[in-house]
Amino acid sequence: MTGGQNWTNFVDTGPGMDTNIPSELSIKEFDPTLTATLNFSDPEAFKALVCPLGLEELRAVVMYEVMNLHGLVVAVRHN
Repeated sequence: MTGGQNWTNFVDTGPGMDTNIPSELSIKEFDPTLTATLNFSDPEAFKALVCPLGLEELRAVVMYEVMNLHGLVVAVRHN
């Protein structure tokens, strides 16, 4: 059951996975599918991003990026 040809799986393989501009987000090391809706140039991805599921994914990406930044700052200060 595929849902037809017009169906797009925004959770795992959304428009953010195939952007022309490669992103350097560290979340791709952990789970690259969390960037599936992070394509702000695609209107469908932006629509999915403002829904509750997209906001949860954006929150997870931002929290992981901030945690990675804090870990980097701590490592640089104590090394």
